[in-house]
Amino acid sequence: MSFEISRQLYDHGLDLLKQGRTELALARFLDSHLAAPANAAPALRAIDLTIELDRPKDAIALSRDLFSRYRDDGMETILSCPLPAIPACADDVDLALDFFAERMAELTDRPGFRLDHPHLCLPRGQFLLPYHDRPVRRWREAQAAMLQKAHPELGFAASHAQKGFIANPSPKLGVVSGLLAKHTVGMITVPLLQGLIKQGIGLHLFLTNDQEDGPLAALKREAASVTHLPYDLAKARDEIAKAKLDVLLYPEIGMEPFVYALAFARMAPLQLMMWGHPMTSGLASIDGFISSHLIEPEGADAHYTETLLRLPVMPVCVTDHYLQNPPARSDLGLPEDMRLYVCPQSLFKLSPAFDAALAGILKGDPRGEIVLIGGQKPDWECRLKARLSHRLGENLNRVRILPRLERIPFIGLLATADVLLDPFGFSGGNTSAEALANGTPIVTLPGKTMAGRVTLGFLKTLEIEDTVAKDEADYIRQALSIAQNSANIRARIMKAKTRLFGSQEAARHMAEFIFRQPDGLKRPGK
Repeated sequence: MSFEISRQLYDHGLDLLKQGRTELALARFLDSHLAAPANAAPALRAIDLTIELDRPKDAIALSRDLFSRYRDDGMETILSCPLPAIPACADDVDLALDFFAERMAELTDRPGFRLDHPHLCLPRGQFLLPYHDRPVRRWREAQAAMLQKAHPELGFAASHAQKGFIANPSPKLGVVSGLLAKHTVGMITVPLLQGLIKQGIGLHLFLTNDQEDGPLAALKREAASVTHLPYDLAKARDEIAKAKLDVLLYPEIGMEPFVYALAFARMAPLQLMMWGHPMTSGLASIDGFISSHLIEPEGADAHYTETLLRLPVMPVCVTDHYLQNPPARSDLGLPEDMRLYVCPQSLFKLSPAFDAALAGILKGDPRGEIVLIGGQKPDWECRLKARLSHRLGENLNRVRILPRLERIPFIGLLATADVLLDPFGFSGGNTSAEALANGTPIVTLPGKTMAGRVTLGFLKTLEIEDTVAKDEADYIRQALSIAQNSANIRARIMKAKTRLFGSQEAARHMAEFIFRQPDGLKRPGK
């Protein structure tokens, strides 16, 4: 009888979930689990929902209870990282990370631990690791060790790739990605790859999907070859290996599960990654991480499993997206009589540490309004507002959250802002470049890792560093000052922007520093 009641409650929970009534669905799954504790399905659903609802304490308590008496290698891996997208407080992040480390160690040491399809079993919250202003090497290496133990075939090595890198005046460069079209990764990567072709590099694209836009279509026409990889790890590895590349480059490792799983393999003598998702891969198979001395803090080598390659310039070729006729504020539904402090980043990039700065800005400017961009999930806005209410009080009514915008209106928003606010711990990248292209000043407080220092690098390139704050109080002061009188700083940005936009220096330095003189890089077997 108890199993029948559990099943009915579980089915009701599934119906509620389809209706988008997440809280009620969670309650039904918990009731279903209580009715028949031996039935694991409702408990697994409940853990999954508590992670989705950003409740790491509840997720951890349920996990400890269920997995003390039930084994499911795949689900335990998927549910091992309950990092919240919109954390209620910094303690929730610490709690989730401690649990993640604990679970990685337990799973790695488990006899017979096996994942037949590792790219389908990645920890749910691992994508969120770089957004919390701390080095993540510890967790990335632990996750890599766990997956390598669970699926040894990930460590495939092509025969030609084990012979060591030999400098070649016309090296064959392979690039593996599914994010080169209609994505920020493509915006920062495609112009650089076009620059590398001009430097005499033979480009071979290995794409994981059929997405395409204008810039990628142009790049494909210039590439030496284009291969659409099958969605099968072994077959995809074989496709890449048979190209006998000199160098294999990953624009990001951590966003796409399939690409992450491919990156465990040794398919070229020299394997590199970029900062599309700004954190170390944690993989012994990746030799170098391409960055810049402009954005790396002191002691940054310790943040990376890879050898850190510091270019003397920003590691991008930035396109100038200047709008000749930006939309008016009224076209965007924005007030003309308020000073707009715009923070256009995804809501999960706004850490609890940033809340006090927003509160200070609104307190210091009665005519100020904070403008944010809505998240992919409506619940995120509700949770962020609930968190902000503790700091902002009645000033919360001067926080405006716009719906997600198409590209031209989005750049128009950047252009019409009085000042752009760089969030703490994870700075803008392509968004900061687009704002600077339109002369919009950005206030930034450099973070502890490269992920929080990209805007700093752009400002250093422009030689305009007086909007770089020293601490939270200075950040607030600068934002208030610039918003009330930005004409001078805007003119300076527009005059200096040729130092950043249209430059091919990053491609030239990469070709020289990496492909023709790769001294100091780790080699296979070293």
